[in-house]
Amino acid sequence: MLNTGLSDEVLAITQGASICLVTGKGGVGKSTFSRLLANLAARTSKNVLLVRLSDFTDLAPIDADASDRPAVDTSPEISSNRGGYRVMNLEPKTVLIEYLIDHGLGSVASKLLSTGIINVVATAIPGIRDLLLLGKLKQLDATGDFDLIVVDLPASGHALTFLTTPAGLLEIARVGPLRTQAEDVMAMLEDHKRASCVIVTIPEETPVTESLELLDSIRTRTALKVASLAVNQILPHIGASSQPIEHFDPDAQKAWDFRQQKFSSQMQQLSRLVDKFDETVVATEIVDTPGGRPDTDQLIDSFSIIKHRSANP
Repeated sequence: MLNTGLSDEVLAITQGASICLVTGKGGVGKSTFSRLLANLAARTSKNVLLVRLSDFTDLAPIDADASDRPAVDTSPEISSNRGGYRVMNLEPKTVLIEYLIDHGLGSVASKLLSTGIINVVATAIPGIRDLLLLGKLKQLDATGDFDLIVVDLPASGHALTFLTTPAGLLEIARVGPLRTQAEDVMAMLEDHKRASCVIVTIPEETPVTESLELLDSIRTRTALKVASLAVNQILPHIGASSQPIEHFDPDAQKAWDFRQQKFSSQMQQLSRLVDKFDETVVATEIVDTPGGRPDTDQLIDSFSIIKHRSANP
């Protein structure tokens, strides 16, 4: 369904999907943009969830008793955030153990945890952890409790593997619950009203090139819709000074020239994205905050839509 409780800006970014997967190369501000999107959505909706994914390679054994109940919280806590949205941190053990319990394997799960064999189970089938995580997102969406679920995905190197896992598992799981899970997740990713993706980058040649390559890979290898591109760390536009440049201190002249050259380069990279991407392109400017990082409200104030594509009705 189209989430009419959300602003036009949010709908332009997500294209109306109820699950928005945010990815990008490490260091481009992917997590920052995830928080910005959740905060922006929460300004008009009280039903926004930000899902943070813990390291899905972290499956170190933990202590468990001999009872039928595993020593892991199988109900991930949803906490409130001062930005008005809620937050869930998904841990790998929680998702995996919840799956085992749902299939009547609670006592087995406890023993696997206590012996550390859970690591073997988790890696026995390539991609099983990614599939179970996507299944958890599908489950959250199916509750109908949220107008928007923003998911802070892994960096782009793992994101493509993450997104192609369901199709791969369909090839090896011919029958059984894993195949059913893979089919359900594939249906979710193929439904553009349920799931979309945002690629985050910065206006530099290499990150932009890598983002365009990721865009092409997602389009050719998955059915997931890339709804928008987000460009962080844009320099604010500063017009020409009323003072002739020759009146500046020599060091100030050099700093000004460097700054304007960088701004010009950023605009060229931004133009590359706008030219090659036919959906929404958004940008956030660098915020000058001496002594600390900008808060989300400051980032939202620096946010703008460069190229707009309305959500489909």
